[in-house]
Amino acid sequence: PPSPPPSPPPPAPPPFRGFDIFHDEMTWHNAQAMCQIYGGSLATVANADQNMRIQFEALSVNIVNLWIGLNDHHTEGVFRWSHNDAVVNYTSWGDGEPDPSRYEHCVMVDAR
Repeated sequence: PPSPPPSPPPPAPPPFRGFDIFHDEMTWHNAQAMCQIYGGSLATVANADQNMRIQFEALSVNIVNLWIGLNDHHTEGVFRWSHNDAVVNYTSWGDGEPDPSRYEHCVMVDAR
């Protein structure tokens, strides 16, 4: 008997944008762990262009809030990037953000 036709190949993955956005709601720590599973880290935002790109990409998949790698876990009020422990240089956030007085230890981008 004739053999069945071969299965079609799986669809090609989307092009890698240098970052990925996960749709699952999770804590900052779980989001960081998920990134590490894939060999990365939560996003570092070094300038206004990167900030706008992350916001645009998030909104393009209907995500409004997403975690970035900025946190003050080591020293209260001193925000550093999770991937290299560097002190933050780009600081064009919303007025008063991040606000260490409210015990905010992790930073989320609001893409609206």
